Amino acid sequence: MPQTHDNFKIITIVGSSKFKDEILELAQTLTLEGNLVLFNPLFHHSNEIAVPTEKGEMLRHMDMQRIDLSSMIIVVNKDGYIGTDTRNEILYANTTGKSVKYMFNEE
Repeated sequence: MPQTHDNFKIITIVGSSKFKDEILELAQTLTLEGNLVLFNPLFHHSNEIAVPTEKGEMLRHMDMQRIDLSSMIIVVNKDGYIGTDTRNEILYANTTGKSVKYMFNEE
């Protein structure tokens, strides 16, 4: 059953943080369509934020919790790029029965 909160569908956006512009644009579009949108707001590749090694596991766990809260994920796969962390998120979504859609039909 889709996860909802007060009748709003909850969607998690996943993808490389280097696709910051695409993620933000998609989040805005989905929000205006009446969805609750979750994503990692750090964009550490785009913003050149150094993430301490000890924080990496915590951030990966948070990514999985976002997926747990959602009915589906949308993968930002610009130019066909899907990194290791995003692949793990897709695998997790698949194993937990979440719907997986791709922003770009290059898959």
